[in-house]
Amino acid sequence: MVKITGSWLEEIAFNSVPYWTLKDDKGFKVIEEENPLPSDVRYRLDLQALARGDLEEAQRLKEEMEENQRNDRKLRKSMGGALH
Repeated sequence: MVKITGSWLEEIAFNSVPYWTLKDDKGFKVIEEENPLPSDVRYRLDLQALARGDLEEAQRLKEEMEENQRNDRKLRKSMGGALH
């Protein structure tokens, strides 16, 4: 069994061995897609509000999205779905 610890904000370790650290991250190159899918992260309403500088609305939208995700998970679990 592998024990995974850490935070995506700092470091991820497998069995106490660091796999990734923010300080060593070289970043990545964003490739702009001309016709992105509707599920593309750029369409997230909370991130659009954040980009406009509306922090309160961004937080509200993020919490709403997270609540929807929790409800979806409960529904999948109650239906015996494999993704729970």
